[in-house]
Amino acid sequence: MIEVDGPTDARCSDESNQVLSDNLAGALKKLLSGKGISETHLKSTGYGERNPVVDNKTAAGRAKNRGTEMTVRDF
Repeated sequence: MIEVDGPTDARCSDESNQVLSDNLAGALKKLLSGKGISETHLKSTGYGERNPVVDNKTAAGRAKNRGTEMTVRDF
């Protein structure tokens, strides 16, 4: 199982960040599916501002929170 997570920084509204993170995680899931990974082995979640990788208080922290993360799980 591959989990694709999409955090964001906190520079825009909560709603905008949620849509952005949903779209980023979904796009990576679609890319992996197109490369032959079965959709049953993929899960995507957009976290918006709820689950940042690091604190959003600094420019460096915000930069780390833009993008996606993948976790491979053995189920």
